[in-house]
Amino acid sequence: MPVSPCVVGTWPFSRNPVFETMQLLCNENTSIDAVEKGINLAELDASYGPYHIGCAGWQNSEFVLELDAAIMNGADLNFGAVTALKGFPQAISVARRVMERSQHSMLTGEVQLALLRHKSLIFNKILEEVRNHK
Repeated sequence: MPVSPCVVGTWPFSRNPVFETMQLLCNENTSIDAVEKGINLAELDASYGPYHIGCAGWQNSEFVLELDAAIMNGADLNFGAVTALKGFPQAISVARRVMERSQHSMLTGEVQLALLRHKSLIFNKILEEVRNHK
């Protein structure tokens, strides 16, 4: 018996991202693709800033925007996460690339990101992919 997709948002402002995610699932996109693209909607829309999300979210005590994101693949329970990410408005996309292409599950802060950039071209490719992601 076919199973219909279900997408849930816990806040009223999640309506558009939830709708987008549902549309993508109904058009046979993978759940990971649909979730990433749905969250990208909120991350890139400045009107979501008052809700602490994305490019217009609240800045830290030093007036710097740092973003956090995590994503998990339910099929294999693999996950990727980033915290205190600077300079990349699509934090969920970076978290996904960490999940899929990094030996690490979570990266946090400037020191960790700088260390990984220095040690591995993989992370530089991850960040470049997200920058060029449309």
